[in-house]
Parts: sequence; structure tokens; C-alpha cells
Amino acid sequence: MPHHIDLYAIYSLDRRQPPEALAATLTAALNATDPRDRLTHNRIDTARAILGDPQRRAQYDQALADPNAPALDEPALAAIAGRPAPTTPRPGLSGAFAGRQVRILSAITAALALVLVIGITAAACSGGDDPSPTAAPSNQSGQSGQQPSYHVSDCSPRPNTGTEHAAWDRNRPAYTLVLKKSTPLPTQFAPFADPNLTGGQLIVQYQDRNVGVVRTESDGFINSTGGHTTVATFAPDGALISTKEYAKGGDQPRPFDLMKTSYSGYFRISAVDGVTIPAAAAGDKAMRNYAITVRPDAFDETAVWVLLRGGSALYKAQVYFNETDDPCQIN
Repeated sequence: MPHHIDLYAIYSLDRRQPPEALAATLTAALNATDPRDRLTHNRIDTARAILGDPQRRAQYDQALADPNAPALDEPALAAIAGRPAPTTPRPGLSGAFAGRQVRILSAITAALALVLVIGITAAACSGGDDPSPTAAPSNQSGQSGQQPSYHVSDCSPRPNTGTEHAAWDRNRPAYTLVLKKSTPLPTQFAPFADPNLTGGQLIVQYQDRNVGVVRTESDGFINSTGGHTTVATFAPDGALISTKEYAKGGDQPRPFDLMKTSYSGYFRISAVDGVTIPAAAAGDKAMRNYAITVRPDAFDETAVWVLLRGGSALYKAQVYFNETDDPCQIN
């Protein structure tokens, strides 16, 4: 019997749940994980990409149930998810060597620190007759005695693989979606301004890198069984290219088979000057806004496509790391 990694057992998931429910559970797990724990984040990202996508999940379930299938190890899961395999520090000689390097560097650092303290003490003792003040080192924080901070600076850009880390669960996320551009939707998409609209995969991406916003006459959701479908196509820079209607059952453009997973729900969202967030999207906290659909771009890792509740525009956003309570100040 091959050794398979059972994602359902690892993350306590109900196998009867649909992909969107599993995706929501894994998103909550991501939000509860320290963003600095990249290994755990990568593993949950991989599970989310597999179980949240119907086709990838079917491929995984088939292999999981097949005793003759190759082992579902981490490289195999990464291949199904279309993601790089999570890596851990290599054990053995290289790990021991790395540990030895750390110990040697620590010893050198301690010796240099001791020499520096002796030098400063000697200078202070010999310079008692000099009335001029001594300038404080630039890396000190004055009288507070605090050490300088070396953590990642706030409002630093991140690739769109961190999109789901901006989803707002119980706690405020450390990531933010910053809306940088908005393009008005055609008039046929007016129902998207309905503040009661709360979900649906309305954004798709095509192999030519263009992005489509899709609505059906009956309820505005993709794959609906209702009336005709309208597709507005946007260029990679967010400019509207065309709007076309398709009869029920008509041959619509096929979405790119490697487009990234979409999300919906409350996200931490802010906007640059000139881009307006609709009031109907606002939640109960600052920068907590409801997104009908959030789709990371499959070709441009800096781009995320967003539809907001109460809005009538397609937004192009970027992911930023921001641990402060204030929105990022970005031009």
C-alpha cells in the first residue's frame, strides 16, 4: 500500500462537503496561522488549491482511493495543485554544518561585542575632560532602550499567492488588498450593484490573459440555468475590451484551465486616492469590506481582480503586508 497524505484527515474536513465549503474551512485555517510560518502556509495553500477546485479534487480523490496509485506525498500534491512543493531544512551533514556555522558566527559576534564594549568604556574614561557630547549610534532608539526592529516593513508588496491571507475571519488579517484601479462595468451589469448579492464566481480568466466578468439574465451568476449570458472582457491592464451576449446554452469563451482559485467574503481592503469603495461593501470594522469575487491573476503575480458588494466596477488590486491599523499610503 502506498503512503498517501490524507488532507481530509489532516485538516479534519468532512468529505461530504462541496469544494467551496472545504475552501472556506481551509481559508479560516490560513487566517489562524502565523504569516511568518511559510511552510505551514504553503501546505494549507496546496490543500486549498486541491480541495477547493472540483477538477483537482476529483483527481486527488481518485488517487487517494486507488491502492495501486503512486504515493500522494508532498511533491505529488504540489503537482496536482500546480504549486511548488513545500521545502524543509535538509537534515544530516548539511544541517549539522549549518548549525556549526551559526555557532561560529554567534561566537564571533559575542567577541566583537565584547571588544566594542571595552573600547567604548576606555574612550569614556579617557575623555572625561572633553565637554562636547557624544553622538548616539544611529541604530539606537534614544532613551527608550529598545532595540531596532528588523521585521518586514509595513505596507510591503506581496505576490498574489497571499490573497487569501487578506480574508477577514475572527481576527484582522496582516495582509491587505489595495485597490489601485477601477473600471466601470457595462450597464448590463447593473445588478452587481445590488447590496444583497453575496457570492458567485463572476470573474474568469482566459488563456490570452484577458479577464471576463460574467452574468446571466436570471441571477447574475456564472453557470446559471437561467437566461442569456453577458460577458464583459477586460485587458490585463483593466481596460474594457468588449461586451457580448450569448444565448442560453451558447458557446461562451472557455476559461483558462490554470486560472487561480477565486474567493468571496469579507477581506481587508483599502484603496488608493481616486478609487472609491462602495458603502454597501463596508463591514463592522475599518477596511473590512465584502468582496463578491476575488480572483488572483494567473499570469501577473502582482494583480488581483475584485468585485465589491454594492459596486458597479471591476477593480484591479495588489496584495500588501500591513500589520498596522492604518491603510497603506500608496501612490
